[in-house]
This record gives sequence, C-alpha cells and structure tokens, in this order.
Amino acid sequence: MAEAAVSEEVQGKKGSFGKILLLGLNGILFLSGIGFFLLTKFGVFTAPTTAETQAETNTQQEMPVNGTPVAQAPPPAQGVPLFQAAVVQGSGILVELKPFVVNLRGDHRSRYLRLALQLEISTEKLEEDINKRLPQIRDRLIFLLSSKTFDEVSQMDGKYRLQDEITQNVNEVLGIATAVQKTYFTDFIVQ
Repeated sequence: MAEAAVSEEVQGKKGSFGKILLLGLNGILFLSGIGFFLLTKFGVFTAPTTAETQAETNTQQEMPVNGTPVAQAPPPAQGVPLFQAAVVQGSGILVELKPFVVNLRGDHRSRYLRLALQLEISTEKLEEDINKRLPQIRDRLIFLLSSKTFDEVSQMDGKYRLQDEITQNVNEVLGIATAVQKTYFTDFIVQ
C-alpha cells in the first residue's frame, strides 16, 4: 500500500514536470517567433541587396554557345532601382522593329514564330540608315527566321545563336560590321 502511494506521487511529479517542460518549450518558440519578426521587420535580418546578389552571380560567369564570356554589368549603386540602373548603363540607342510573324521550316505541322526585337546601335546616324534600309533589313530577317526549325528556336542556345545571326545580317545589310552592337528580343512566341 505504501508503494502504491509512492508510485502515485512519482507519477504526479512526472506528469507535472512534463507539462512544465512542454509549456516552457512553447514559450521559447513563441518568443523566438516574435524576436525573428521584430529583427526582420526592423532591418537586422533583411534580404540581400541587389549589389550583394549581383556580386554573388558575378562569381559564376555565363558562357554562351560560341564560348565567349557574356559581359557582366557592374552592380547598381545602393538604393537605385534595377530598371533605372539599366537605363543609365545603356551605351547605345535602341531601335525597335515591327514584329515579325513567320512560318517555321520543318515537319508537316504548321509552326510559326512571332518575334519583336530591338537593335542597339551607337549613333543616331545609324538609326537613319536603318530607317532608310528597313525594307532590305526586314526582307533579310524574314528569310533568316523562316529558315529556322521549331527545334532550333525553342532551345535556349538556339535563341542566343539567332540573336547573333540577326545582328550579323543587319550589319551586312548596312555594310558596317559593328553597326548593331546587340539584338534584344522583346517578344518571342513559338507555336
């Protein structure tokens, strides 16, 4: 009988100790959550800035298909939104061409490409030259685009290759090897 009383007393102490331990753990978790919220809200633990993330990505240099490294833009200044930094850092004039819609070469299925692009050039005189030679440029690009297959333009390396080919073809029409510095796709739909 004495043993039964002792075991009930021990069981009661174990139960109350477990409850106290559980209550303490809940309190610690609750306070940790509040502390984390306050620290992130007031800037101690903030997301990395664009300069930090840009510095991390600059350590891994991208390599396109042709093997030459892609030029990396320097990180934007602190507090400057990314879209403003891109506008400030642009070294050329952008000339927008009307969208192209062409049938793709290949199997018996009807596949087409809708492409809108902009050409980066260095001077306004080149912009005038492009406007004068626009029918020849569009003609050359229509033939180039319609010679591509669905598989060629649906892959990432094919898109990079197409950008290079467009730049090269426009430069050939203009007769200046460095007239167009870069081609940018602003709309690219393959179906």
